[in-house]
Amino acid sequence: MHISKLVTPVIAGIMGLAAPAGAQRPPPEHLCTPTGPGFCTLAIHSVYDPIGHFVSLYDSSCGWLGTLSDTALPSSGTWSFHSKLPYTVELTIDRPDDRLPRGYIWYKGRQTILDQGYRNTCNDNSDFTACLRLAFDCS
Repeated sequence: MHISKLVTPVIAGIMGLAAPAGAQRPPPEHLCTPTGPGFCTLAIHSVYDPIGHFVSLYDSSCGWLGTLSDTALPSSGTWSFHSKLPYTVELTIDRPDDRLPRGYIWYKGRQTILDQGYRNTCNDNSDFTACLRLAFDCS
């Protein structure tokens, strides 16, 4: 066995780079509900301790379009999201002190505020997770 396979997880945990404790993603049915034609869903699964976000995109029938990262994103920042959509989704989360993501997305020159989405507990009865489903015009 390579020594790096043993050392890397330890170093990542010490430096706070490991996935947060609640990093188990909920199933897609908790992150998406079907929308009307021409609308997509941006789903954010947020975990606490430390704060991190997992982001996915779904089409109007909740078919998967892409995932921003396989690891938790930091509590705040701006990211360019490449997916099966023809244009890039720009995501900004601008409240680093809040497990509930606040900010906005841009798609095809249109801005959608994250607070317009539906927030829930991810159906996992945990105080350490939160989910956001945001429908946006992706036509």
